[in-house]
Amino acid sequence: MITAAVTGGSGFIGSHLVQALRKSGVEVRALVRPTSRTAVLESAGAELVFGDLSDASSVGVAVAGAEIVYHCGAIVSDWAPPGAFEAVNAVGTQNVVAASAAAGARLVHVSSTDVYGFPDVGGLDESTLRTRRGWGYVDAKIAGEEAVEGAIAQGLDAVIVRPASVYGPRCPYFVEGCVDLMNQGQLSFIGNGTATGGFIYVADLVRLLIAAGNQAPAGEIYNGTGGRRETWREYFDGLARVTGAVPISTNLDKEVAYALASRLEAQALEDLNSEPPALTRHAWAMYATDQHCSVKKAGDQLGWQPTTSLDEGLDLVGKWWADRA
Repeated sequence: MITAAVTGGSGFIGSHLVQALRKSGVEVRALVRPTSRTAVLESAGAELVFGDLSDASSVGVAVAGAEIVYHCGAIVSDWAPPGAFEAVNAVGTQNVVAASAAAGARLVHVSSTDVYGFPDVGGLDESTLRTRRGWGYVDAKIAGEEAVEGAIAQGLDAVIVRPASVYGPRCPYFVEGCVDLMNQGQLSFIGNGTATGGFIYVADLVRLLIAAGNQAPAGEIYNGTGGRRETWREYFDGLARVTGAVPISTNLDKEVAYALASRLEAQALEDLNSEPPALTRHAWAMYATDQHCSVKKAGDQLGWQPTTSLDEGLDLVGKWWADRA
């Protein structure tokens, strides 16, 4: 029986991955924080290890004896307290890399297409250079990839998967959080919502992670998007349709929105006890630049293709939304 360790097991991507692995008969150990909701993992029959990515000892306990490690854990946000992204997404990844090497395990590292730095050029492939932007999440994800690549050079069996905008049931940011903002009238299109989002339904991403873990040569990198040029207007109009949320009716000019994000960030940095800025430059880039990326490499090397269209994925989100407790 193959033993897999999943960091961030109680999170959005991690919990769906744990369920899929368990359904295929894989024994799974999940690293979760003590405050995490674990009902889904317990129902799936996963072993739980309580700890934190920034704590090397708990990471070591979670990974010990595993044959494959899926590193899904991260702070996924456009804003966090000073040092948080570095501690979790960068140093935490270093801890996972070290534990994987000590266990002799194969590592599948879940990164992000954000490492390309949002150049606003569609169709990027995996050879595109990484670009730091001075934004916490982006720069820490790049540091995480560098830690993985450094270990690969020393003999670690590892691959990297870069998803773009992942959505689906239990998604706390692109579904639950956005529905709340839409209902409060606090979400606007930027540039009329015409930028592509790189949307990938979570089940398609999980299949890619498993395929990469089972088939990919060490050192390879794969983009993970839906492979289609769907826009944020299509996404949010569809999300309103399936959840009953109030549709977005306002729009911000791209240049005006960027200036606003810069000003709100500066204000938040002046008062670290204030609420997170309502708009950041990172969020601006996500909603205002082309995030369509090529997934040809995953198709050619792994035989993987995204199979869920945006309409199909949103319909599944709507069913979950209606059925949730």
